[in-house]
Amino acid sequence: MFLMFPLLVALYSQLLDLPLAAFDNGVNQHKWLITLLYLLYVLLWLRFNRRVMAMLEQRRR
Repeated sequence: MFLMFPLLVALYSQLLDLPLAAFDNGVNQHKWLITLLYLLYVLLWLRFNRRVMAMLEQRRR
């Protein structure tokens, strides 16, 4: 899950054809968008992970 943030930054820079240095130079709009995308990913992961764990627990019974 923690490796997703660097992958998200790399994918974002590739899709928008931005150099990675643009994130270090204080382009705040990109930083906020990437942070929001990452938080959305974490929330979705937590939601689906609970469902998968519940389904696996039911199957064991």
